[in-house]
Formats: sequence, C-alpha cells, structure tokens
Amino acid sequence: MKAGLEKKIEAGQTGLGKEMENGQEELRSEEEMKGMMEEVKSEIQRKIDEVEGKVQRRVEEVKSEVQGKIEEVEDKVRGSIEEVETKFKGRS
Repeated sequence: MKAGLEKKIEAGQTGLGKEMENGQEELRSEEEMKGMMEEVKSEIQRKIDEVEGKVQRRVEEVKSEVQGKIEEVEDKVRGSIEEVETKFKGRS
C-alpha cells in the first residue's frame, strides 16, 4: 500500500512538474509576444513619424508655392490698377 501511495505521489509530482513547465513556457511565449508587439508598435510609430515628416515638408512647399502665386496675382492687380489710374488721369 505504501508503494502504491508513493507511486501516486510521484505521479502527482511529475504531473505538477509538467504543469509548471507548461506554465513557464506559456509565460515565455507571452513575454515573447509582448516583445514582438512592442517592436511592431515602435515600427508603426516610426512609419507614422516618417509619413508625418513628409507630409509636413510637402505642406510647407505648397504654402510657399501658393504664397508665390498670391504675390504674382497681387503684382498683376496693382499693375492693372496703376494702368487704369494713369489712363483716367490722362483723360481728365
């Protein structure tokens, strides 16, 4: 009877040992997954930052182009106004 109990205890300990090993493997797997997720998050953030930088540079380029066009149109309008004023002054 004692031998039977010892075998049961041994089997129980072996079972517990395997469960502990499995639990540790699961923890390692979870840690690996967390690490991978952090890597993915940081890669995504890097890409977002890269795209934001490109967009910001393009926005600045477009602003500059638009400002140049506005100044060009303002110059033409001023020239036309001066031309019209000169014609009317000449008639008076």
